[in-house]
Amino acid sequence: MKRRDLLGLGFLAASSNVMAKVAQVPTDNKLLFVFLRGGYDSANLLVPIDSEFYYESRPTIGIKKIAETDGDGAVPIADGWGLNSALRETILEWYKKGEAAFVPFAGIEEYSRSHFKTQDLLELAQPVDRPMNYQSGLFGRLVDVLTSDRRRARPAAFTRQPPVIFRGGGNIVNIDLNRRPSKLSESQISIIEKMYEGTELGGSVGVGFEAMKATPADAEREMKAASRNAMLPSGFKGVAETVAKLMRDQYSLGFIDVGGWDTHVRQGGSRGYLHDRFRELGEGLSAFPKTLGDTWKKCIILVVSEFGRTFRENGNGGTDHGSGTTYWILGGGVNGGKILGQQSDVKRENLHMDREFKILNSYAQFVGTVCNQMFDFSSSDMAKLLAGANFEKSYRII
Repeated sequence: MKRRDLLGLGFLAASSNVMAKVAQVPTDNKLLFVFLRGGYDSANLLVPIDSEFYYESRPTIGIKKIAETDGDGAVPIADGWGLNSALRETILEWYKKGEAAFVPFAGIEEYSRSHFKTQDLLELAQPVDRPMNYQSGLFGRLVDVLTSDRRRARPAAFTRQPPVIFRGGGNIVNIDLNRRPSKLSESQISIIEKMYEGTELGGSVGVGFEAMKATPADAEREMKAASRNAMLPSGFKGVAETVAKLMRDQYSLGFIDVGGWDTHVRQGGSRGYLHDRFRELGEGLSAFPKTLGDTWKKCIILVVSEFGRTFRENGNGGTDHGSGTTYWILGGGVNGGKILGQQSDVKRENLHMDREFKILNSYAQFVGTVCNQMFDFSSSDMAKLLAGANFEKSYRII
């Protein structure tokens, strides 16, 4: 994983009418923003499998390198990186087809490590060195630019309440698909464990319930707070097909948030809590190509989290708040199958403050480049969307 120049992101112009001028054809492209609230552990998603320092730093939660068809671990994909096998049947298949790409060492250049502040900064997408306008969200401005260009934005938030990202965009459809089950009682847990006893799922069910029982109350409260009422990955899996149908038939700009990623305790390694959440997320996302059909080639899904985690595991078998993370870009027209952006060797001397991944790839460049190339924006449009952002070294979509 040598430091390298910025590589191209993106999707093929031939797969949609994205490069057509607005005056000629309104855009049919669809953009969905999936926000993983809580700061997921990207080092156990996109795993630096050739780094000895990674395994020294994570003696119990490190993800071992495996062959593609082996059990659980990290499947090698490119340049010393492996993808968590929880995504073997979903995102890994997309990656091999060129429909998925990853941007590690990514984030917003603000190091408070506060869930709430950093989540707001991502949704607002404004320069961090200026006073924030909390009535102007990234997608709110995107709606305004698309509307002024006579393109049909057709925005929708699939959340419990209107998110910050859509502020300033006029009337936004807000569809609450989050229906959480009540917390299980001890007797209900016992019944479920007996149902799966002796089956291949029995071990996973037992481990999951043990983690629930053992999680300290303060850590559980923090995870819930960091999620800001977002559904859990299991909930996302349950509603993803509905979201995909709505995006296919009615909406072109969408936002959904998924919580449960603040893994301070017992996050697990090649198996366990985080592995299962990745699997559920991947299974939910798999509803989109199946449901969208031909429209999948005109859809881009961005998967983003507010920050990454500490590189070393903590004393509770988890990780704490960090900085650099990994963004995902998915879609039938993505020119993927690549690890994108500026990178560095995963060594102790390359960590930020000796604790976490550095931020080498700017969030503003990431989202700005995607929006610019999807909608063929002018420089004045981009200035409205992301004031002060520098796109001279941004990724190119080809």
